[in-house]
Amino acid sequence: MSDEPPPLVDYPGQQPYANAGWPTHGTPMFGMGHFPAPVQPEWGGFGTPWAAPSAGVLTPMFPAAQPVQQPPPGWAGPSPAVTQVPFPTGTVAQGNDDWVHVQPAPGEAWPVEPKGSLSNRFASMMSSPSRSMSKRSSSRPLSPFSTDSSSPSSRHSDLTRSASWTSSVDENTKRPPREWRSDFSMSRSPRLGAAIGSLLHLSPRPRSASRRGSLSSPKVTLNPYIRYSSSRMSMFLDLREPPPRVRFLELPRDVSEWDLMRYACEPPLPVMVFYSPAFPWYIEARTQNPVGVTLYEMFMAIWQCMMTPISHEDYYNNEMDQEARELIALAWAQRCGENQEERNKGIRRVDFLMEKVGLEGVTKGKDGYFELKIKKV
Repeated sequence: MSDEPPPLVDYPGQQPYANAGWPTHGTPMFGMGHFPAPVQPEWGGFGTPWAAPSAGVLTPMFPAAQPVQQPPPGWAGPSPAVTQVPFPTGTVAQGNDDWVHVQPAPGEAWPVEPKGSLSNRFASMMSSPSRSMSKRSSSRPLSPFSTDSSSPSSRHSDLTRSASWTSSVDENTKRPPREWRSDFSMSRSPRLGAAIGSLLHLSPRPRSASRRGSLSSPKVTLNPYIRYSSSRMSMFLDLREPPPRVRFLELPRDVSEWDLMRYACEPPLPVMVFYSPAFPWYIEARTQNPVGVTLYEMFMAIWQCMMTPISHEDYYNNEMDQEARELIALAWAQRCGENQEERNKGIRRVDFLMEKVGLEGVTKGKDGYFELKIKKV
């Protein structure tokens, strides 16, 4: 077996166009003609500014902004220039000297503000930028757990913040996907793990309410073709093969499509959910007729689930160790053989069964579920 791991369908390398740039060729939309734009009149450039009369007292240091105006149509005289407002250097108009700063007149001086005024405190604070911000803002007295010096991590410490926890989490420590059964375990004794989890009520991935509701049904009896018996085999199907390969031991001939039209149980159920201790997923079969699930619908639901490609989260989680991944990769290699096209499709769910791919029958489980009885092939 090659050292290279089997491909996964959602692995970035399996998406050739994931990081591809824009196509160099034009698209059909780019080849379409454009609607002609309306003809705009030619711009003649800026005209000569027009002076607007000033009204009222101008605010010192903020000259009134006059909009640029054009001479009216038919103006024959010269275009006057905009009036220049001189920068104020002396006293200002009455009512404006309480909120603007102007230059004092010759021979005058600014009034001296009190020492503790707000402006003096602000000026002293801004004049010493090297002062510690924590010293300026903190007015609490020193405690036995505080010092007058700054924190070592703020200036001279060699300590650095460690990497984020989420970035250092290994893929093998992630929890399995929610699609997995809550009582599933990849340990060597799945029955024991499921029993312990049931006794301790360990269900990190709870079942959905809709699935529990669909299983509330009366007592049913499975079809004799698929009913499992420990003393006598009733059927056999390699789960790597399509449903027409199934064999019913009660029939001395090959299975026909009419045989698969029988109901899977009596009374018929519109929904049947199957599971296996060695399989992480539930298999749900829903009927397409108004009565109940047929044998054909049951086997097709099992086949479609088995042929579903796995995801990256299925292959790397805290239930999967390196030994389990190697066994699954070996099952994938044996199933594909020399078929390169099938190998390129990656691992499928059926490979999680490893060597246990022989379906011998179905038995009733707890809570309305049905267990698939499988064996090594």
